[in-house]
Amino acid sequence: MPTALHWLRSYLDLGNRTQYVKMGRHRSDAVRLDVGVPQGSVLGPVLFAVYVSLVADVISQHGVKY
Repeated sequence: MPTALHWLRSYLDLGNRTQYVKMGRHRSDAVRLDVGVPQGSVLGPVLFAVYVSLVADVISQHGVKY
């Protein structure tokens, strides 16, 4: 596997990441994540922009003006 592809794959592989919600003294059970980008990562906004980049095309194909 090429080095850059291996790096990107390992970045997106969640391994054993979990998340939970905390409000005051209360906390939900931790849930294992299947997909996602680490919060606070530098690459996160770039990957989000790539993910939603075609939204404008989808909207215009359905005749919606925005």
